[in-house]
Amino acid sequence: MKHKILRAFLLIALCLILSSMTAGYAHADAIMFPWVIKTQAVSTIISVVNTAQGSPIYEERLHLQYMYKIPNPYTDDVNHPENLCDEYDFLCTISEDDIVSFDASGIINGGLPLWNDDDPFHPNDPIFVNDFALPVEGPVIAYLLVDNNTQSFVEEGTNVDGTLYGEALIVDVQSGTLWGYTAYNSRYTETATDFNDQVYFDDGKDFQGEVIDEAEHGWTVLLPPSDYETRFLITPVSLLGQRSRIDLNAQIYLARDTSGAEGGIFLNNETPIDFVHHNNVVCTAALELKDMMITAAYNVFKDSGNQGWAYVKTLYGTATQELTDEAVIGKLEWNDVVVYDGCQDCKDICESNCKVPQFNLKSPIICDRMCTERCKNVCRLQRPITIFPDNFTWIRSSDSILEYFHPQQT
Repeated sequence: MKHKILRAFLLIALCLILSSMTAGYAHADAIMFPWVIKTQAVSTIISVVNTAQGSPIYEERLHLQYMYKIPNPYTDDVNHPENLCDEYDFLCTISEDDIVSFDASGIINGGLPLWNDDDPFHPNDPIFVNDFALPVEGPVIAYLLVDNNTQSFVEEGTNVDGTLYGEALIVDVQSGTLWGYTAYNSRYTETATDFNDQVYFDDGKDFQGEVIDEAEHGWTVLLPPSDYETRFLITPVSLLGQRSRIDLNAQIYLARDTSGAEGGIFLNNETPIDFVHHNNVVCTAALELKDMMITAAYNVFKDSGNQGWAYVKTLYGTATQELTDEAVIGKLEWNDVVVYDGCQDCKDICESNCKVPQFNLKSPIICDRMCTERCKNVCRLQRPITIFPDNFTWIRSSDSILEYFHPQQT
């Protein structure tokens, strides 16, 4: 916590100095959507609220910037944790006290503003682009930055911290299940006058401990992998800025102590499972629980049927030259149940009526083959769908800037 308090003092001092030196210039606001998912069946609905008033001389615009995974020539997995990213950015119109929502996947309404947001007196149609959607083929994961470092807000001096707010809703359009999160709005202390200026989401600017660095730790509950699926969503961040360093690289791992010296997890009977397994994450990634553990340890955990817990730790990455020990991390939990969509019913009815004509008798082998062929169109629709609602949790660090501004009573 000492480094947090020191940073807080330095940030306050810097704010006072800059405010006296740069009167008339506003501190910018920026929000991060760390996890944007695009597939043919998954929509990421982004909602952005703007409360700042722009200059009447210039059209009010926000700056949006996607950072998305790109293919690696050495693997078929576009979303491999160590794959690099590319970026796509554009400006869109927005007015004071306005909200705009869109599907970043482009499935719903072709990526255009949602829910009758087409008032001609307050247009929200994007400028310079056809829509708000990420214009790459899925499945792909990305993160999204939204800021007001644009001419209208800068000239008016209204692009102050706390004027933007955002939420993301991830929807499986086939099963109807969904989960969501609140965009990360860091404490912004820098002065920005152009959308090329840096935006910062590093440790020391996280009001609620959204960032974990090497000196900190998060906590996580691990549901029994015999019954539930768990996925970790990770986006590295850096105090050097998020805008131009799109291939930031951090390591993430599970540990049994706050220092990270003892790797592994605890079961709910206090039994430790020891292992050391560090994952490099470049730009952004989604890691299954089995990816966070060595195979033997995961199998022991799964076969036990027990629940567990661990500390979540980070280290400087080793996969790129843009290294950091800081990351924002989320956890998603769900349970898949196989739904047959009439497949088994079709086979049962077929086999109950199946007879070999010349003998008027049932032949299990022949009937099975015949009914499999007869029901193939029905069974082709069989797929696992999520019955239990998805549960999303921010994994927060043990320190937060709120602890400095609002210390706990002793």
